[in-house]
Parts: sequence; structure tokens; C-alpha cells
Amino acid sequence: MHDLNNAGLADITRVINEVTTFIDSLPQPFKDCVAANNELKVLGKLYGVDDTTDLDALKNKLIKYATLHFLKVKGWIKTADQEWSGKQYEKLGRDAAGWGHECL
Repeated sequence: MHDLNNAGLADITRVINEVTTFIDSLPQPFKDCVAANNELKVLGKLYGVDDTTDLDALKNKLIKYATLHFLKVKGWIKTADQEWSGKQYEKLGRDAAGWGHECL
């Protein structure tokens, strides 16, 4: 997360890939919990995200958002880095939910 805080506009694709790698590295119990969470599936449907969603198109939408709103996203990354480092996981989760809402 700290490295992402220092990324520039040209690094957006790398940042997306690093975030994907980070998510992939989360412990399996966490992934199982998220997969079993029906609330996330209901939320996803509100944003047009479900099992049939074209993930490449969604990824491109997020890259476009990050490109057009780079300074805002960079601020989010800085905040996420601080909250993660400070072990403020619940706060980070709430903030990330708000950021996701704004992006989608």
C-alpha cells in the first residue's frame, strides 16, 4: 500500500495490478467470508455488478475513473495506507466502501 501512495498518473495500470495482487493475497478465510456474504451480492446488483459482469469492462471503468480523478484517488490511497498501517481496518473498510460507491 505504501508504494501505491507514491505512484504517479503514468502508474495507473501498475497500481490496478498491484491492488489486484493485494486482494489475491488476502487470507482464504477472509475470501470465504466475503464470498458467503449475501449483502455484498445485493450491493453489487445495485451497481450492476453480478456473476455476469464483464470484469475487464469494470476494470477499464475503474482505470478511467482513476485517470480522470487522479488527485482524489491518490488522496484515498494515502488515507488507506495510513489506516492500514495504523491497523484501523474497520475505518478503512468503511472508507473503501464509500470510495467504491463513488467510482461505480
